Amino acid sequence: MGPAAYLGIVFWFQDRNNYANISIYPAYNRIAIGAAINGGGSNRDKTYPLIYNNWYDLKVIADSVSGNIDLYIDGVLELTYQLPTNNRIGQTGLLTGNSGGYFDDFKVYSDDIPPTIDIKPGDATTRSI
Repeated sequence: MGPAAYLGIVFWFQDRNNYANISIYPAYNRIAIGAAINGGGSNRDKTYPLIYNNWYDLKVIADSVSGNIDLYIDGVLELTYQLPTNNRIGQTGLLTGNSGGYFDDFKVYSDDIPPTIDIKPGDATTRSI
């Protein structure tokens, strides 16, 4: 990243007034989870010793059912945020600004497992739907 850059991940993007994102700001030693809800903002941030022009492993676990968002940097849980809205759907993407930043090996995936129904209670036979 450049000296004044920020970058992050946008998830649950619906429009400019409704989204949730995570950003890191090395110039200010800050990480933040934020949301815009009907145009109003809500943030949770933390001072973090970020180093300019350094690579970080950024992992986000965003639970659309509970609204809980966990941010990991280099494998360590650094910040948790409860999204203050039940509207937790939308597109996912990347966020960069000012001097720009770089992503490598960006992945989006879901751990959702289809539910299993017990067809005959007590029977070992189940059926996935």
